[in-house]
Amino acid sequence: MTAPSHRCPAPIVQNISITILATLPATPKIPTIGHDLIWKTANEMAATFAEDQYGRKVDRCLSDTLLKFGGGMILGSVFSLVFFKRRAWPIIMGSGFGVGVAYNNCERSLNSAK
Repeated sequence: MTAPSHRCPAPIVQNISITILATLPATPKIPTIGHDLIWKTANEMAATFAEDQYGRKVDRCLSDTLLKFGGGMILGSVFSLVFFKRRAWPIIMGSGFGVGVAYNNCERSLNSAK
């Protein structure tokens, strides 16, 4: 006795791939200028307002500040526990460095040429 074959016929797979390719948009991709290179379609670029771009930059700055503040606090805590006999100043200094680096990145991002 041989086991039945459960293979999918090839024409069905080809039809699916042709359908997927046919549904892709035909608009050209245009690179935008900013913090990082993001590809957008021409329709998306026409619908973006300056306020939305500024809001995205501010959101990115806030999340960057929280990450750098937390990282500095964690690194300062490790140094405080390992090297400085549980003093508070390494934690405060690490957090301050994190906020300072985040502030520099935000200032550069918000003042970049458009």
